[in-house]
Amino acid sequence: MANGGILKELHDLSQQDPRNVPAYTFRQIMMSSQAEILERMRDVETQADRNKQQIEDLCDDMEKLKLWDRMLAVFATAIAAMAAVLGLK
Repeated sequence: MANGGILKELHDLSQQDPRNVPAYTFRQIMMSSQAEILERMRDVETQADRNKQQIEDLCDDMEKLKLWDRMLAVFATAIAAMAAVLGLK
């Protein structure tokens, strides 16, 4: 049941004489509301887990990029040293 549905049902019930509304109706609405909240909490937790994994993956990628940056710097230094030895500029 959508959140708007719950609010509409509660509004509709509030317009009735309380003596004519069975108690199970209120319990039913509250249970469905609790189920929706729990479902949303699970969705948020799932999204948080996905976000955490994406952040971890990005951190791993950054570490790889740093390693490549260091390797390229060493390679450039080696080429410059070889050029100096060979007398090239």
